[in-house]
Amino acid sequence: MLPTILGIVFEGMKTWSEERRTRFLKKHHDLLEALKDAENKTYPNYNDADIDIINERLRIFLEAYWSELRKNDVAGVQQGKG
Repeated sequence: MLPTILGIVFEGMKTWSEERRTRFLKKHHDLLEALKDAENKTYPNYNDADIDIINERLRIFLEAYWSELRKNDVAGVQQGKG
């Protein structure tokens, strides 16, 4: 499932500047790595709360990404009309 999500994320970023795209991809990668690390911890370091927090941060990140895509689409439509 994650490769599919990453593919969608990357495809949507094609119209963004290289700097912006790199920053979003790095943040996404960092969140996925943090989740993997949290899931792979063993007792007594394993904590469900850590996983829940990272999942929430990933959800917020993807909502922000979606918001950015919508802004980009609106800007593209406005430029086309101008």
